[in-house]
Amino acid sequence: MKYEVTARRESPHSIKILGWNSDQPFSIGNAHIVHPLYRDRVQLTVNRSLLLKNVHMEDSGEYRIQTNYLGAVLRQRDQLTFHLKVFEPVAQPVVKVTTNCSVPAATLTCSAPNGTNPLLHWEKVLGFAGNTVVYNGTTLHLSNVTGRERDSYTCVAHNPVSQTASEPVTTDLCPDSGSAGEREREQSYTDTT
Repeated sequence: MKYEVTARRESPHSIKILGWNSDQPFSIGNAHIVHPLYRDRVQLTVNRSLLLKNVHMEDSGEYRIQTNYLGAVLRQRDQLTFHLKVFEPVAQPVVKVTTNCSVPAATLTCSAPNGTNPLLHWEKVLGFAGNTVVYNGTTLHLSNVTGRERDSYTCVAHNPVSQTASEPVTTDLCPDSGSAGEREREQSYTDTT
């Protein structure tokens, strides 16, 4: 019996990646990589898995592996279809701080500059106790930001492949809030390394 195996990407564009004929179903006989996008990136492992290395965002899509069992005629056909989703890891979130020290109040706004489908939330570490409270969303409105509470806030960005956090923002944003007049300032907390 002969085996004919074909691996292809079905969507978003149909591309034949790899094909071979062999006397063994999971042994690459006369293998040839058809498409140059997959050259040196695809291999069949010893546990009979197809391994795609150095994945790119463009590799996301639907794939199909088909095995034909051949005698004088086609005896059987097995197909495996799967969807591959490639995620870009999230970068450290950027926090914008806007203060109004006459109140004293502050607004913290978080954004994730990179990453696939990042989810954002705030974590508040309560003073010296170290307990954490989670707030969903990208914007946090704070009052009484004189620093007496000794709390700190961190924005966390995550997706299925990564998680990272901003530098902590402490509540001592208006330490001299007793001064007359309204004052606004903006700061960005971001990783500069």
